[in-house]
Amino acid sequence: MLRLGCDIHIEKPSMNIADRVADLRNRVAWLKNVEFCLLGDQNDRLTKIKAERYDMETFNNNLRKQLKIPVEK
Repeated sequence: MLRLGCDIHIEKPSMNIADRVADLRNRVAWLKNVEFCLLGDQNDRLTKIKAERYDMETFNNNLRKQLKIPVEK
């Protein structure tokens, strides 16, 4: 965490188990939010690109069948 400029690792020996669990849950939620912020838009773009690629491959396959072009292997 220090590489990112964050200093969130703080020893808290006085915390009880319930407080530690709550703290860890908050950290997990925070990390999920960061992941969504960083990757959310990229996942949408990747999904769109995959759909476009599939549509193009389907179009090419149908065109090959119509023009009776042999499939190269």
